[in-house]
Amino acid sequence: MPKKNSRRQSAKDDCFPCQLVEHDDTFSVILTKFNLLEDRLPEPDAGGYAVEKLARRLVRANKLKGIRFDSEASMFCAYADEKAPLLALCSLLREQSGGQDQHQPAAVQKPKISHKAARKLLQKGFLDSLNGKAQKEYLSKVPPPPLSRQQAELMRLLREGSDAEKLKAARKINSEARNLVRSVDHYLSHPDTVTRMLACCDNEKNDSATYREIIWALVFICNRHLPDRRIAPYFESCLESSDAQTRILGLWGLKNIGLLTEKMVQALLEDKSKKVRDEAERYADWAGYARDFEYWAEEEE
Repeated sequence: MPKKNSRRQSAKDDCFPCQLVEHDDTFSVILTKFNLLEDRLPEPDAGGYAVEKLARRLVRANKLKGIRFDSEASMFCAYADEKAPLLALCSLLREQSGGQDQHQPAAVQKPKISHKAARKLLQKGFLDSLNGKAQKEYLSKVPPPPLSRQQAELMRLLREGSDAEKLKAARKINSEARNLVRSVDHYLSHPDTVTRMLACCDNEKNDSATYREIIWALVFICNRHLPDRRIAPYFESCLESSDAQTRILGLWGLKNIGLLTEKMVQALLEDKSKKVRDEAERYADWAGYARDFEYWAEEEE
């Protein structure tokens, strides 16, 4: 008898991009990494219901029987009495994603120091302060996580793509940052990725759409992956933008790295835009709050 609520996902998985869940008398597949299907979804922020809409079309077109749905905004879920139709649906969704190889990074390179030592350097160099010596030592001893083919292409486009390609790449990275939470072996959790994105910001200051999308991605990287204080000057410059949404992004970003001050909030409380004033009031209590590394990072050895 299969174990209740057991999940299976391996390097080469018949269920990719979903996860198979075996219950006592039924099976289900779930998906929360919506960025894997982003090219087939209507917008970057699309969630479980959008995936379900896509899945329903595939079920109808391929005449799959016995599949029911129970999705939420934060999770796609399909279930059935038999495993076979769900595996067939997963295969169709895998085709829509471009294939698992597109999203599968190479083997992770091990750091040259312990996780505890790496954390101390990360805190000293990027999170609690900006100690240059600690930054250099961290980057020399903790290699960036390997990229999947898709991730490598996104970073390349940010560096040398056309304006349209850079904007699209930034949106995809933003989507990935929103859909995942911190993992020490993921590229969004390593300072090298922030370095690359800040370099793109420096090159795109005259392109408000691309610049704003990169800043938006950095806001979510700071919130869910790595609250890197090197981004602070970029968030602070956003507060002076003529665009209200960009000023809000600056507010969010500074809150996420624990560098939002009462003076900044007070200025935004008097902003000409009601939307900005409302966000400033919403986050007023975060002024002066120091982001605690222990709050979002778990010990991993």
